[in-house]
Amino acid sequence: MSTPKKMKMTTMIFKLRHSISREGIASTNLYILQLQESSYCIEQIVRLYYISLISNYNTINDFFLPTSTFDMFSTVWLVIFIYKENSTDYCHNPPGNIFHSRFNSEIMIRYGTKNILREWYSVNTNQIEISDATTWSLEKGIIKMV
Repeated sequence: MSTPKKMKMTTMIFKLRHSISREGIASTNLYILQLQESSYCIEQIVRLYYISLISNYNTINDFFLPTSTFDMFSTVWLVIFIYKENSTDYCHNPPGNIFHSRFNSEIMIRYGTKNILREWYSVNTNQIEISDATTWSLEKGIIKMV
C-alpha cells in the first residue's frame, strides 16, 4: 500500500474515532483477523459496534473468512470502501453475500467519498438486499434519512 493511501486511511480512522468519541462511545483498533478474539466483549458490552475500512481486494478476502464463523447479527457494522482498484462494484452490486449477513444483520455501507449509507441484509444466503438508509458525514453526523 502506498504512503499517501496509508495516510488517507490513518486520517479517516482518526476522524472516525474522534467522531464517535464525541458521542461518548469508547473505541479501539483491531485487525479483522482478530475478530474472533474480540467476541469476548459481546458478553460484556450492551451493543458492540465495528467499523471496518476496506482498502483493497485483499481486505475483502480478509473480511470474508472471519465473518463466516462470526455471529454477524450480534453487532452493528459500518463498512467503508475506500478503493477503486477492481472493476467489481461491491457497494452497489456485491458478488454474493460477501459479509455473511442475515436478514437481521445491521450492516451499513459507505462507498468512496459519497456520504450515503446503504443498509445491507440478506434474505437468501447468497444474495444481498441493498437500500439507501441515510446521508451521513463525519463532521455533521446523520444529515438526512432517506
